[in-house]
Amino acid sequence: MMKKILILLLSAILLLAFTALNCNGLKKVVIPDSVNSIGDSAFAFCPSLIEIAIPDSATRIGDHAFESCWNLGEIIIPDGVKIGTDAFNGTLWIEMNN
Repeated sequence: MMKKILILLLSAILLLAFTALNCNGLKKVVIPDSVNSIGDSAFAFCPSLIEIAIPDSATRIGDHAFESCWNLGEIIIPDGVKIGTDAFNGTLWIEMNN
């Protein structure tokens, strides 16, 4: 049986930059309201990631932030968030919204 893995990020984080994050098995990410920017390639190549909610406090999603997260289909992005180059390239969400 496959485990569900959930990451709850600490409320003191202002910038997410996990370019080396080992995310095998990661299904869902909860980002707290204190985060205002998701760094370049922060969650790139997390093939099991299916859901993420970007907080209202976020102003930017970095280049390639979720690139090649093949199964990522459920994304909530507040109005006014600047989305970097290829931030969602190679995701189920981009396929469903093109």
